[in-house]
Amino acid sequence: ICGPWSAGLMSAILAVRRCGAAHAWLDTESPSSDLAQRISAAGTRLVILLKKAEHIALPAGVSSLFPDRAGNDDSPASLDATVAADIACVLFTAGASGPPKAVLVSQAALSARAVTAASSAGLVAEDRVALAPSNASLEMLFGCLLRGATAIFVSRRVAASREEFPRFAGKQ
Repeated sequence: ICGPWSAGLMSAILAVRRCGAAHAWLDTESPSSDLAQRISAAGTRLVILLKKAEHIALPAGVSSLFPDRAGNDDSPASLDATVAADIACVLFTAGASGPPKAVLVSQAALSARAVTAASSAGLVAEDRVALAPSNASLEMLFGCLLRGATAIFVSRRVAASREEFPRFAGKQ
């Protein structure tokens, strides 16, 4: 799923999970060459391009889906429905020692990490959690869903700003 960190991204993640497929989030703020490398490393066959991602060039052989377009004419005619039943998502290493590597995360591991994140934070249904883009935020996002808490998506820029984040949080 290629798109900005947003509630729309969460909708796409839940749709992919509902279909029984695995997902990998591709941040539109990443350089195009990094996105292409990650798409290849994960063995991706279909990329869902959300708003602000339509300019991304995909490697040969990778299908695209544009859910925000009326008519959705670019959707593939048929997709191979075979998925690895145990894979929940694909995360990527930071790439400090070379290109980022794809890491397959099982359903059980993602569930366990979400439960641990929710328990460690002491999440309850009344909580509102600000989530900035990161692999840890994905675990906390599912932790919020487990406990009925509200997840609020915060851009990387706002989360890093000592001036903007308090203003943003005050509006929530």
